[in-house]
Amino acid sequence: MMRYRCVIIGSSTGGQSALSEILPGLSPSLGVPMIVIQHNLKGMSDFMVSSLQRLTSIPVKEAKGGEILACGESTIYVAPSGYHMRIIWNRDHNPMIVVREGKGNPNLLPNIDETMTTASEVFKSSVLGVILTGMGSDGTEGMRAICNAGGTTLAQDPATCAIPSMPASAIAAGVVTYIVGLQYIASKINHLVLSKE
Repeated sequence: MMRYRCVIIGSSTGGQSALSEILPGLSPSLGVPMIVIQHNLKGMSDFMVSSLQRLTSIPVKEAKGGEILACGESTIYVAPSGYHMRIIWNRDHNPMIVVREGKGNPNLLPNIDETMTTASEVFKSSVLGVILTGMGSDGTEGMRAICNAGGTTLAQDPATCAIPSMPASAIAAGVVTYIVGLQYIASKINHLVLSKE
């Protein structure tokens, strides 16, 4: 049985560039849904999906409200720009995506903390959370929730970030299992997810 059932990658300023380095190195045989939460202006999701799909053979799609996460399959879900995204159990006890109109700071949409926290409530210790380059501290509380549930967290080494604030915040809070340079993140994700340990 696989250790992880979901991978969540959160990023902000500089995130598109970081993802461009990570995605080509991800193994198509990971067999887990991967959720990408990139702070973005509303209406940018289609551009992001098409940009990321050019980098990988893993299917990339915009996450839709009411959609069941394809556990056991390699699929990359991009959180819709301008919305918050949660993961919940539906009535049939399947992990389901919920999206709602984003309120508050438009620079924090979609909110990384909210997606990571709700995923940790659903998948418990089977979540791998990744925080990449970005300004501010979004993702720190989500990484804390993943740690508290027994999951694993990975932060981009701030020295390799365009803007180091987000991973530096999570590291300072003591909620990071691994600190990894950008060029090694894909191989670290592959190793963690594909390992039978």
